[in-house]
Amino acid sequence: LEGQKTEAAKALEAHQQALAKHKEEAAAQLESHKKEFAEHKEASVKGLEAQKQALETHKSETVKHIEAQQQALEGHKKAASEQLESHKKESASALASAKEGLQKSLEEQKTEAAKALEAHQQALAKHKEEAAAQLESHKKEFAEHKEASVKGLEAQKQALEAVRSESLDKLQLLDESRKSAPPGPGPEKPGSGPPPPKPAPKPP
Repeated sequence: LEGQKTEAAKALEAHQQALAKHKEEAAAQLESHKKEFAEHKEASVKGLEAQKQALETHKSETVKHIEAQQQALEGHKKAASEQLESHKKESASALASAKEGLQKSLEEQKTEAAKALEAHQQALAKHKEEAAAQLESHKKEFAEHKEASVKGLEAQKQALEAVRSESLDKLQLLDESRKSAPPGPGPEKPGSGPPPPKPAPKPP
């Protein structure tokens, strides 16, 4: 038991020494961290001050740049307004000149159109006369052709009637010859007897 107590006392003492050493190291690290934090804080403050000064400078330059742009814009607007007025005057003058030229050209076109219309009407009247003369000629030719066609049809009809009358006469004679012929001993052989009548010719 005495030996364990001695060992425990030694271990406790060693632990206390280690703890004291750890406390010293932690205190040293804390001081170091405090020093680093103070340095970092000082650098951050200086950086913020520099950024603030740069921002103020940029703001001042931006304001000057905006003012310069506004002045340039005003000058450009003034120049554009003057140029627009000049263009308006030039456009009005060109439009008046174009209208005058267009009116003159329109009058010339109307005159030319009236002349062309008159010439066309004269040509149309002449064409009507020629067409009427051709129509009369065609009517005359058609009447002559119609008369010739009617005469030809009448001649064909008379010829057809003559052929028909002749065929009827032949058929009647054939029928009478058959009736007056004496009866034979037996039936007639095929191919015997009078030939069959020829068919009447078709009209052309």
